Amino acid sequence: MTETTRTIISRITELKEVCQSESAATNQPSIEEFALLLSGISACRKTPGIDIHMGYEHLYLCNEEKAEIVRDHLKRIYHIVDRDTLINVCNELYSTDNDLSDFRSFWNESPSFDIGELTQESRDFFESCMEYSRNFDELAGEGGYYAWDCNEIIGLLRVGYAAGLITKDDFWAFVRPMAKNAAQLYKSWREYAAGCLCGCAYFMFREQGCNEEVLNFFDINWNLIDHLLGEDGAWQRNGWYQIPEKDFLIKAEDMKIILDSWKGAEGCLATDRILVDGEKVGYMYREEPDSNHDWDSGWRFTAGDETPEYMDDPDQSGIYALNTICNYDPEITKLLDAPFGTAYIRIDGRLVLDEEKDG
Repeated sequence: MTETTRTIISRITELKEVCQSESAATNQPSIEEFALLLSGISACRKTPGIDIHMGYEHLYLCNEEKAEIVRDHLKRIYHIVDRDTLINVCNELYSTDNDLSDFRSFWNESPSFDIGELTQESRDFFESCMEYSRNFDELAGEGGYYAWDCNEIIGLLRVGYAAGLITKDDFWAFVRPMAKNAAQLYKSWREYAAGCLCGCAYFMFREQGCNEEVLNFFDINWNLIDHLLGEDGAWQRNGWYQIPEKDFLIKAEDMKIILDSWKGAEGCLATDRILVDGEKVGYMYREEPDSNHDWDSGWRFTAGDETPEYMDDPDQSGIYALNTICNYDPEITKLLDAPFGTAYIRIDGRLVLDEEKDG
């Protein structure tokens, strides 16, 4: 480990250990305000054509003269010329959390791909990035580098909206799910800031591979975060978004022990169509669980009528114990020993093997 890396780790560790004053937060943001606040670091950077800070209360839109300057900047720096290229850059450039997931799969000895299929140059690059990223694995925690990607993507989309490249509906369709994911992964602005800094150090290493440049870039973002968390900073003034509590159909005190002999991970994912609306399980499938989540049985439960938009909204689903889902629909109990890759669908009132999925 280089001295530069030690310095970065020490500063992020110090940031995480200092408790944020909850009493200083005078405003509890809406999900829209929270989403804009998540772009706090990138929103502080100057963009040609955007002469003022875009703020966090609403989306900023340029007049046509200024929008042309912004579009020219996006084309010159990112080769962004329209909605599709904007979305592609967001997904491809700010993918540090996907990288970390790949690295963790190798560290956990369950690699997400065959490294032998890479060229020697690509393999050397991957292993170099993985070795560097290992320094931040513990600091990044469950949230990984998601904070950095979230900050940068929302910030770039805000600029794209200001320039007229995407509509307001496009923006919120992309950003609301990201904001809800962030609200679940982190518990405070300080924790989110630490995630941003871990991701920013790795991002610069991946892009430049130079320790001096990494530290310079880190210092820039550190100063922006210091401003945001400062006495009158936007993150200090606003509380962390709290996901509203759900009105579950079956209350905790009414739960029965149905799955009493289950061995293995007990966690699963299920939608609110089942737990809040009271629908029977209409579709259930078991996928290979993420090796980073020792709670995960691999089971996923839906009512079967959820739209793609519903499924993309993290507020509409949650992590539950298998026994909980058995209380809502006892019919699933006898099916839970099925192997990974199995799916069941409800036909004529009964859950039957989904032959198409199984095949």
